[in-house]
Amino acid sequence: MQHGPHRFLCEGADGSGKSTLCSALAQRLEHAGYSVINLHAGYRFKKQGIFTYHTAILDTAIRSGADVVVLDRHWISEVVYGPTCRGGSRWPLIGRFMDRILLRCGVTYVRCQPPIDVCAVTVAGRRKDELYPDSARAVYNAYTDFYDGLSGYKPLSTMIYDRSQDSAEKMAETLV
Repeated sequence: MQHGPHRFLCEGADGSGKSTLCSALAQRLEHAGYSVINLHAGYRFKKQGIFTYHTAILDTAIRSGADVVVLDRHWISEVVYGPTCRGGSRWPLIGRFMDRILLRCGVTYVRCQPPIDVCAVTVAGRRKDELYPDSARAVYNAYTDFYDGLSGYKPLSTMIYDRSQDSAEKMAETLV
């Protein structure tokens, strides 16, 4: 295992395994003796405050002093969910701005994207007000478009996690 700070950003549609992976990653690294901060940066915020919110989450992560920072969602969620589910907040420069900072901090992007049916089954067992099935396909496709570069910007390097193929614990082992 490397020494020094580890930083991870896990992104994907609801039910894709992000939170499970973040927990497994945090547990593995805490067990190895690292201090870990695991932050969940949701996407359900008002248009006006989303940029400030994501900047504050990033500031908290950087200033935490933890050996490991695990971000469960961040700016990519806003790029996907904003236009897909709320008809806006499109921040044309948020991707480049956040990506440059995160890359300077040595972030590893993790694309959580199992088949859409896997996501749908997981979310079906949750609250009744979740996105599925109404806008699930649009969100799922928006993540695919984002990672394929079809939305105008994408992170430079990304690890892929498909929870239908590997357990969160196995992926956590791969990441560290």
